[in-house]
Amino acid sequence: MTDIPSRILKGWAGLARRAGFFLSFLAGSAALAIAIALPLWYAATRHSAAYSIAVIALLAAGGVFLAVRSARRARRAPRDPSRPRRTPLSFLVGALKLVALGGGLYAALFLAFRGMWAFAIPAIALWLLLLGWVGWRRSAGKARQLPGNCRK
Repeated sequence: MTDIPSRILKGWAGLARRAGFFLSFLAGSAALAIAIALPLWYAATRHSAAYSIAVIALLAAGGVFLAVRSARRARRAPRDPSRPRRTPLSFLVGALKLVALGGGLYAALFLAFRGMWAFAIPAIALWLLLLGWVGWRRSAGKARQLPGNCRK
């Protein structure tokens, strides 16, 4: 009979320990967010041209990094003969699709936020059609997998 209060106290202690861990995790996340956001906010408000150049440079560096990593992995991976070979032209077409999707989304949102609905609604519809076309072309280019015991 004397075990019941000690088990209840242990349960409350475990709950308090988990709540303390959660609160410390939350405080650490908030501190990290402030450490990242404050310099970016300061640069964006005080030195907007330098901030824009830095953001564009970081995006370009990230794009180059992803392209180089993709090319290196493609060279190391065994090639599937049913899929077409990746060439610089196919990479350029893929990059142009991404730019078109990003630009279309930006234009549609710009028109919507400006309240130009006569232009925004067709732009959004066109962007959705372009997104569907890119997704359809991407799925059409993939090799089809047969079910488990039907493989040859």
